[in-house]
Amino acid sequence: MGLSLAEPERFRAADHFGGFAVGLFVILTAIRVLRDSSMELMDTMPAGARIDEIRHCATSVPGVLGIEKCYARKTGLQYHVDLHVEVDGRISVLKSHDIASAVRVHLRDSLPWVADVLVHIEPAEAAQDQ
Repeated sequence: MGLSLAEPERFRAADHFGGFAVGLFVILTAIRVLRDSSMELMDTMPAGARIDEIRHCATSVPGVLGIEKCYARKTGLQYHVDLHVEVDGRISVLKSHDIASAVRVHLRDSLPWVADVLVHIEPAEAAQDQ
């Protein structure tokens, strides 16, 4: 509008183009916000790199033989992790529980973006075959 006051004939269309550009920017921003909010509301999984980081961190705990399943969902700025950890099927329930607790603590301490971890214990197939 200010340009049209200086030379009205030369910059008459500038207001229209400027308004169109601002409107386009508002629409694109609204679409991005809507998409991001929808993804969070639908409990979408994080990027593959984050899942790989969770798996790597969990398998570094002594007694963990593998990861059967790994899920994560975002809540606020952090993730809640649901992890199926494979352990030797011949060890006691108490020892399995200790491993699960160690995995939970290690993930929460090592990955600041993890809010909580639910660990399920599964017998490793390699240990069952022996």
